[in-house]
Amino acid sequence: MKKTLYFLGSVFVSAILFQLSCTKNNIDQIPGGNTCDTTHVSYQADVLPIMQTYCYPCHSNNNKVFANGVNLEGYDNLKGWGLSIYLLGDIRHESGFTAMPYGKPKLGDCSINIMTAWINQDFPR
Repeated sequence: MKKTLYFLGSVFVSAILFQLSCTKNNIDQIPGGNTCDTTHVSYQADVLPIMQTYCYPCHSNNNKVFANGVNLEGYDNLKGWGLSIYLLGDIRHESGFTAMPYGKPKLGDCSINIMTAWINQDFPR
């Protein structure tokens, strides 16, 4: 009887832990299978896959009217926004900024760290 109760209890706890692990409030998948190494990031290898997946659906050349007039497609366009405080404030969902991606979960810490490192490392190509 004790073994049966122990077994049922562990199944119940496992089910709850599994459910909690599937209800994340942010996205932590790095497009292109990149790792979260922020030592030497580059636009092409690290930043561009994040942008293509999460930002270009609204902020690219494919849109006739960019969301709020913001076109982030291409190195130069993104670097311009990276030089301002807006890009990081938006993706970090900071107070006073527009949470991006709009209407979707916050990017995962790794993606945000990659974007931050790219800016802090002076926008390597």
